[in-house]
Amino acid sequence: MTRAPMVRDPFDRALVLLLAVATLVATLETAFALAQHPPYPYFFAAFPLSGLFSVAVGVLLWHRRPSLPIAWLLVVQGVFLLAAAGSNVLNPYAMFIGIALAEAPIGALYALVLAFPGGDVRPRFARPLVIAFYVVTIGLQIPQYVTMPVEMPVDWLRIEGHPEWAARINDVQATSVSVLTALGALVVLDVLRRTRDARRRRVLAVVYGYGLIALLGIPISAHVLAPLLGWNVFQRFGFQVGLFVGIPLVFGIAVLAGAYARTFEVSELGRWFADPEVRSTPQEAIARALGDPSVQVLYRLPGSSQFVDADGASVAVPFGSEHRGIVAVHTDQDGAASAVLVYDASTVHRGLVTEAARVLALVIDRDRLTAELAASRRALLEAGRQLLAGGDQERRRIARDLHDSVQNRLVLAAMEIGRLQELVGADGPGRERVDQLRGHLDDAMTELRHVVDGVMPPLLLEQGLMAALDELVHATPLVAELRASGDDAVVADTVATAIYFVTAEALTNVLKHAEASRIEVEVSVEEELLRLSVRDDGNGRVDRAGSGLRGMAGRVAALGGTFRVRSEPGTGSLVSVEVPCGS
Repeated sequence: MTRAPMVRDPFDRALVLLLAVATLVATLETAFALAQHPPYPYFFAAFPLSGLFSVAVGVLLWHRRPSLPIAWLLVVQGVFLLAAAGSNVLNPYAMFIGIALAEAPIGALYALVLAFPGGDVRPRFARPLVIAFYVVTIGLQIPQYVTMPVEMPVDWLRIEGHPEWAARINDVQATSVSVLTALGALVVLDVLRRTRDARRRRVLAVVYGYGLIALLGIPISAHVLAPLLGWNVFQRFGFQVGLFVGIPLVFGIAVLAGAYARTFEVSELGRWFADPEVRSTPQEAIARALGDPSVQVLYRLPGSSQFVDADGASVAVPFGSEHRGIVAVHTDQDGAASAVLVYDASTVHRGLVTEAARVLALVIDRDRLTAELAASRRALLEAGRQLLAGGDQERRRIARDLHDSVQNRLVLAAMEIGRLQELVGADGPGRERVDQLRGHLDDAMTELRHVVDGVMPPLLLEQGLMAALDELVHATPLVAELRASGDDAVVADTVATAIYFVTAEALTNVLKHAEASRIEVEVSVEEELLRLSVRDDGNGRVDRAGSGLRGMAGRVAALGGTFRVRSEPGTGSLVSVEVPCGS
């Protein structure tokens, strides 16, 4: 998508005005620093320039991501830096504002760290930490300042006679900052622990790591590094400014190019959905827009409280979860949610998701109907699987009953006839009649074995799929080869039965129609998927409208598998099947 020019609406003009004002303030403060602070004016000039850099990065992010709260937090930090730089201007009013807000940039950094990347401080118990940090860095700064022996813009602000108060307040402030920073570190460590995506975890680790280093580095540079390394005030000041310069750089790169970058605005989703050349699903588009690959679009089935995904699979909506947020999409006349967006509440701001839900409501009907059809198809497939499983169970019961009762009775009858033959003797009266009876009994047993094999082969019941297929393939009158691999113990009984009868039907079709001289059967079980192929070198004639192929395709489809037939005249045919082992 092409992006519009920089000044495209009142919002962008406001951003340009904000940047212009920040540039003017930074220029004036830099000029004062260069004129009033020899012989090290560049140290003091770096402070307003770092504030301008933070404002500029925030404005850029705000332009690229208008709904991203991190952008305005960077702008707020830049404004605080520009205000704090006023303490270097030799003017009582500017110094008052500068010293009163001298620690405010640290408070803004604390809020940035805990609010990254969605802009909303989570978990909720961390929000009082941000408020407390601002109270410590701003609220304690003014009492500290008015007790210092410095010039005041108005005399009534001064508190004289207690210069030790300023030192005590400073100690309380430094201790409070350290404690709150430690608590903030525990919060971000918990966020890292709950972040499942490895790439996002790496980005978070870099941003959180630098933010905590900067938070701790500013007081440590003053109270530890400076005495330890013998730094003067300018070296310490330069180190702190360097930390502040890195903040917009690290946060800006993480937002624009990291795992949380969005490739287009949520406001552009409507145009994206209307583009006929787009092939991605609404879920994929919203995931890209929000920068959250875990986002889910779940559709409510009509007249039901059940939600399904785009494939029609039933999904439980995580109501009440602290880590997963839910925004409803209201399109029904009765105000009920026709769909919901489920997102990572620890990384995405709810306002962005709400905006995406409003856009989605305009185009959701088509995709909801698709999801409903997919759910219906899943229900039909499940019903087919249950019918097939019930039929196979009944087949197995009948086969066992025939084998255990009828066939055993016939065997006993054959044994009795054998004893009767011994009693009659070879030339005794009635021997011919007894032999005829034995022949009829043998024929009945043979026919019964064929019936049992047709209902459910005993070898399939007793030794499994591979052994049954081996017997089936090598019983054909053609040259036949079976290549089998994998463990058929993981194959469900219903799947094993279906694959056996599909193979039998495919072999029967070859014998009837293909005029082939060779058959190759290959079956493999790997990664919970069973693959079957039956190939012949015949004439390639396939009756695609016949009941045999329809029956095979129906069995496979009921198990959620795929069934394909490929044939060309004179080159033979290939039947291929893929089906989940545990269907």
